[in-house]
Amino acid sequence: MRKVTDGIPIAQIRPHLSASEPKRIAENIGPAPHSSWHALQAEILNALGEGELLKLRRLIWQFGREYPLDCLVNRVLRPIRAFLSTSRQRLPIQQKGLLDSIIIEYATYLMRTLRHRARPQVLLLPMQIDDPLELWLESLRLCGEGLNVEIVHCEVEEPDLAASPMEHYLIWSDTPLDSRQQAVFDSWLTQGLPVMLLGKATLLKAACKYQNGGS
Repeated sequence: MRKVTDGIPIAQIRPHLSASEPKRIAENIGPAPHSSWHALQAEILNALGEGELLKLRRLIWQFGREYPLDCLVNRVLRPIRAFLSTSRQRLPIQQKGLLDSIIIEYATYLMRTLRHRARPQVLLLPMQIDDPLELWLESLRLCGEGLNVEIVHCEVEEPDLAASPMEHYLIWSDTPLDSRQQAVFDSWLTQGLPVMLLGKATLLKAACKYQNGGS
């Protein structure tokens, strides 16, 4: 999987491994298409900047077929959105909005398609989320792991998991759980429910645990 995570399409791994570098240089063959994540980011940004939305859709669909969805999300789409978010100018904000719409469209397509297959069901539910588009990016990543994903679009401060029976529950929070929420979460764990916490809250908790010496 090293070659895949380096940015080489699955279909091109075998020929890439079999081709010797001296032969490639002798034949004046340049780098393999899409050989780096920066190249994929550049293609998407170029299509976005030119307003070629049909091409942008095709690129995202294409990259979703050729690369693991986890890599597409974490190495391409999230960095692009972070880059566009650094500007307060109207055009980048508008472009980010267009990109987000296409990401939602693609995620919805994949979620709908995968529901026809017998796969484990996951509920993705936000207790608190700074960027709602993160739910859709996470759903793409989970689809790539072979899961059927259902999303709760609104924040629910005190979820009732019994109301939505699923095989797995992923609770998103970008702020630390308050004492009441933490008690509810701990009760789910005590009951043996397949629940996991996602979002910045997990990073903050890990950092706090590290600062306290792992206790």
